[in-house]
Amino acid sequence: LATDDIAADQAKLLLNSIPVGFAGSVIPAGVVAWVLRGQVPAPTLWLWIWFVCMVLAQSARLAVWFAARPEAELRRNPHRWLFRLRMTVLMLGSSWALLPLLLFPVSPLDGLFVATVIAAVCGAGVAQQSSDAPSALFFMLPSAVSLSVRLLLSPDPTLQASGYLAIMYFAY
Repeated sequence: LATDDIAADQAKLLLNSIPVGFAGSVIPAGVVAWVLRGQVPAPTLWLWIWFVCMVLAQSARLAVWFAARPEAELRRNPHRWLFRLRMTVLMLGSSWALLPLLLFPVSPLDGLFVATVIAAVCGAGVAQQSSDAPSALFFMLPSAVSLSVRLLLSPDPTLQASGYLAIMYFAY
């Protein structure tokens, strides 16, 4: 079937992005956790729990990557693999969405730092997932919503303005 071939090709493209995506997500998450330690209203323990959630989401993606590596396995049921890959992308996007909701820093400078990192990670993630529009949306949408809402609800006018810019950036 042609649709099976298309699903297999999409799944293969998504699988190929996983190793680079691991570094492109875990390293920025580690930097954010390190920079913000002791500077957020939540205890530092919550920051490290968020980081562990990020590593677990990426580990789930690596597990799918290893399981689907044989070409024959991927071709056996490509729609199932595509679904699994999309769900791991949603898990990863949801992990990034937790940061502005649970651990947003009090300082406007730290808030801009978090917003910049999330926007950069989302931009890179969408580029990696660009072969499959649902995956790109699953990655970006949770973070876009949580970050934009958090910025717009901030009492700081600079962060509010950044919230409007974030909405335009994510919509673009």
